[in-house]
Amino acid sequence: MLSATGSALVAGGIPETHSMHKHLYVRALRPFYLAGKTVKVGEVVLVPHVLAQELRGAHKAEITEAPAAKPAPKKEESKHAG
Repeated sequence: MLSATGSALVAGGIPETHSMHKHLYVRALRPFYLAGKTVKVGEVVLVPHVLAQELRGAHKAEITEAPAAKPAPKKEESKHAG
């Protein structure tokens, strides 16, 4: 006997997979909108895996590594005589 337990049709939607929660960094090759804001050429942003693949396919972005962390600004020590 066949069982439909765990089927997307029975569960009422698409089953969540690990790849649905995966995010990738992309570098914009052409401007595009993300969350109502323009991503300019050269900017690196974090997007869902599926969107990253669509942007790459449309030649609007390339998948890249996470941007290097910027070093924290150094606090200047004041030297007071006296």
